[in-house]
Amino acid sequence: MKTAAPPCTLEDFSLVVEILEKNLRYVEGLGMDATTIHVYKRVISHLKSREANEIERILGIHTAEANKRLASSSESILNDKKISELRIDQIKAFLKNSKTSRAYLERIATIRFGVTRGALSALRSREALSEKLLNMIENESTHEAIVRAAATQQPK
Repeated sequence: MKTAAPPCTLEDFSLVVEILEKNLRYVEGLGMDATTIHVYKRVISHLKSREANEIERILGIHTAEANKRLASSSESILNDKKISELRIDQIKAFLKNSKTSRAYLERIATIRFGVTRGALSALRSREALSEKLLNMIENESTHEAIVRAAATQQPK
C-alpha cells in the first residue's frame, strides 16, 4: 500500500537545488564529459529560475497564499470566448509581457489558434512558444490579406 508523501515547501525545493549544485561539483570532480556537465548546469539554472507559483504547482502545494495568488491572477485572465476574439495587437502585448505565464500563452495558442496539446509539449521553452505564436499571427495576417485581395479581384 502506498503511503502519502510528506508535505513539501518552497524551502524543500531550495534545499534540493542546493544538493544538485553540490553534486555538480562532485560530478565535475569525477571528470564527466563537458556535454553532461553543461546539461546538468542548464537543469539547475532552469530550476532556479522558476517562480514560486510554478514551484508550488510542481510540488503540488496548495497553500492559502498560493490560492490567494491564483484568485488574484484569475481576475485578469480572460475566459475562452474572449481569448478566441483577441486581436493580433492584444496577443502581441501578452507575448511582450514577461509576466504572462507560459500556461496562459498555451491557452491562447490552443483556444485562439487551435494548437494541439501535443504540439505545445514539443515547444520546450517560453521563447519557442512565443515564436510559434508570432508565426501563427503572421500566417493569419497573410491569410487575411489574401482574402481581401481575392474579394477585390472577383469577376463581374
